[in-house]
Amino acid sequence: MNDEYLRQCLDVIKTIEGYPYDEKKDAEMLADRIAEFPTIDILSLLRRWKTRIYDFPFAMPCQKRQTTGRCSCRPTCKSSPRSQFLTWCIKAAEWGQNQRITPNTPMTQVPLSQEVPSVAEQIRRQNERAAQRRAELGLN
Repeated sequence: MNDEYLRQCLDVIKTIEGYPYDEKKDAEMLADRIAEFPTIDILSLLRRWKTRIYDFPFAMPCQKRQTTGRCSCRPTCKSSPRSQFLTWCIKAAEWGQNQRITPNTPMTQVPLSQEVPSVAEQIRRQNERAAQRRAELGLN
């Protein structure tokens, strides 16, 4: 694993407001996510997740949890941010989002010639294929 890539990921997590940052826990968690999801660009996914947290901040712990560390209202006062990020990784893999061009290559290191075409380029290619197909079928 690339130490610079892991450091960039930790830097993003560190800046998330309300996140209970712990360098050791988070480095281990990110190393696990990078190994578990080799086709996902974890750094890109973290940046998207951070944007979501701006709109939906973590729940603040209740007074009882702050003093004793325990309470009975867990779903409402504890956000489980590391678990949330795991869910984001699972869904990104399931939906094919934030994909790396090749496994273990961060998107930030992919040469421009290998980047995924823009939406406009994809639509242009799709229209060309459709026109060719219509021509083949004699529909033009």
